[in-house]
Amino acid sequence: ISQPKLGMILMAVRFVRDGSVPDIMLVPSAIDYERALETDSHVDQLLGTKKKSESLWGAVKSGFRLLTGQDMHGEVHVNFANAISVKEVIERVEAPLPGSSFIPDEV
Repeated sequence: ISQPKLGMILMAVRFVRDGSVPDIMLVPSAIDYERALETDSHVDQLLGTKKKSESLWGAVKSGFRLLTGQDMHGEVHVNFANAISVKEVIERVEAPLPGSSFIPDEV
């Protein structure tokens, strides 16, 4: 499993910490398909083919193909978890050690 990319989460934490916004609610979500969307390109990459660049146009075309039934991927399951308050997480993590920081200043 890949390491998580924390760029947007770090921005949310910074906005709350510096007072730009009072709080930000993060809603964990997942979109799962019965059949993986990129199996063909994944196999090609495993065989050594260079990965094709992703683009906004490619995402729009893929979305259109999914919505019109041109690509069949079985059932789609969309799941949402309970919202997480960035402010509450900061308070909980930083409370035991005043002055400490769990978020680096730079991404």
